[in-house]
Amino acid sequence: MNGSKEEFRERLRRLRRETESAPARRAPRSGMPEWLRRRLATGKARDSDPIREGGGDSPLRTRGLPLNLRTAVRGGETHAFRLQVFSPEHRHGLRRLRSVFEVDPEVFALLSGDPSLRGLELRSAVFLDTETTGLESGAGVFVFLVGLGRFTGRGFELWQGFLRGPEEEPALLREAARRIARARAVVSFFGKSFDRHRLEDKMRIHGVEPPFGGLRHLDLYHPMRRLHRGRLGDARLATVERAFCGFERDSDLPGSEAPGAWMDFLDGRPHLLEGVFAHNRDDVLSLVALSSWLGSIASTEDPEGGERREPPGGEGVRRLEIARGYAGLGDLEAARRSYRGALEILGEDAPDLPAALLEYLGLCRKARAFGEAEGAAGRIRTAAEALLDGNPSSPPGQALLRGLRQAALLFERDQRRLEPALACTRLALRLLARAVGGAPPSLSLDFEKRLRRLEARRARSGGRVPEGPR
Repeated sequence: MNGSKEEFRERLRRLRRETESAPARRAPRSGMPEWLRRRLATGKARDSDPIREGGGDSPLRTRGLPLNLRTAVRGGETHAFRLQVFSPEHRHGLRRLRSVFEVDPEVFALLSGDPSLRGLELRSAVFLDTETTGLESGAGVFVFLVGLGRFTGRGFELWQGFLRGPEEEPALLREAARRIARARAVVSFFGKSFDRHRLEDKMRIHGVEPPFGGLRHLDLYHPMRRLHRGRLGDARLATVERAFCGFERDSDLPGSEAPGAWMDFLDGRPHLLEGVFAHNRDDVLSLVALSSWLGSIASTEDPEGGERREPPGGEGVRRLEIARGYAGLGDLEAARRSYRGALEILGEDAPDLPAALLEYLGLCRKARAFGEAEGAAGRIRTAAEALLDGNPSSPPGQALLRGLRQAALLFERDQRRLEPALACTRLALRLLARAVGGAPPSLSLDFEKRLRRLEARRARSGGRVPEGPR
């Protein structure tokens, strides 16, 4: 037990950047904390210009309260906030904020796999990003900055609620909940897994009703991750905003430094909170820009005009993800149409081709469109033969092997054609023979059993097998 207490004290000292020699501070027994009493004692402390420290490209340190904070009083409680209004013509990278009004609302359901997002109107959404003191959940984590953006009659309004001290937490959470509840949807980046739950946890602790239950939630992280599938190196917001919106952050403060900036502020030391506010502002504006880009990818024209910023892999990958979206929502006819468009563009050496052919072949078999299915099976066989001839030491991917299995099923079961079924099976076994440790044993066993069964059937029929589907 004593060890746990010591470990906790050590963590707290590190977080507040106290040295072992620093004298212990006695917390006030009641009332307002001494650090906040000193800070709010005079109007000068409340509104003074910061003392700037640093230079070059590094974020600037300041003293005192962050700039341009306002204080609101509601129900006898006070909270602090900063308010900025951006013109709809404001450009964040290459995209104007107002371009979200011209997107196709159906695409969000397609690329997120969430049918509830069909018809999502971004005009009435709230764009959410938070800054916290840690990645964990629970009472010990503070959400000290809440960024909420929405479109109003004046433009795009960015409200940044700031926690001047723990005693203002209930008021800040109540105001954030009120502002979120009046929207019709939430847009975030990884917010379904992080921001939302941190807010909900703290709201429940303070008896605040969380506002998320009846709202649709577009989490941009998941469709963006699908579109780049690891080709960008990572799935961070800064990475995708640069790739898809052309936005480059200037002297951005890393999110990992945000907790320390708030702790420095609480202790009256020079802090980096202006960098935290700027980071949060850019996060919220990026949500708008990315929503605009994502909502236009199913259209023939980008509302911003000019050359469209394609995902890594180009237009074929974009069309392929749209096809997968239709398939996931059960619109198989639209899915097949989109797969055909993607397969016309994807080159024979495209990394996504085997998986696309496998998926398209499965859809065609399900629709009993055997002519289309046979064309996909032919391309699968061509890809497998090219791998054997051109890259004899390269192991096959599982998508290619499963595509050959689907092709064998097409010929054997749907068309009763044993020879092409045997050809696909033998081709798969040739690939498997060099895929040492690269394929599941069950797949090898499947093809071996299939080969024995097909050869037995051919022997019994004397090579004469009825042609055509059953």
